[in-house]
Amino acid sequence: MIVKKRRSAVEVDAMIGMAHASRYHWSVVGGSQELAVGEWQISHVYAVLDRPEPSLYHAQRCLEICQASKLGDFALAYAYEALARAFALAGKARPREACLKLAKGAGAKIADADERAQFLRDLRTVPRTTALRTAPSFGTRRASRTRQIPAVPSHCGSARTMSSR
Repeated sequence: MIVKKRRSAVEVDAMIGMAHASRYHWSVVGGSQELAVGEWQISHVYAVLDRPEPSLYHAQRCLEICQASKLGDFALAYAYEALARAFALAGKARPREACLKLAKGAGAKIADADERAQFLRDLRTVPRTTALRTAPSFGTRRASRTRQIPAVPSHCGSARTMSSR
């Protein structure tokens, strides 16, 4: 479903539910690396669905888990990739660029050559910053014209950059 261009509301709900269920599963049977990957996966699903606020929330959780558990290598690189992707969707150019730079630096330290190459391919798919669009409305709820975007992690810029495009 993640590669489909158009999805029904049922498919959207299934994608979100599966990502959260996977994350929950790994919280029970996995360790901190699996938790970080689970948060990245949720962030990525929301990014694919063009929902920057939850994408950014879960990207930040991924980074927090990496930092608290001292995870490096691909987990940290993908945390920064997720942040860059979410900021791009939110229309925040400066934090996107800062996180891309951090992602490239962390990606260069990935020990496994195949994982490093895959990461660099994935990093090239981070979109350019776009104007913030309204979310599609389902049912009778109307889409909001503004979105509340969480604060920028200190690694990716200052609070001042959040108001800049």
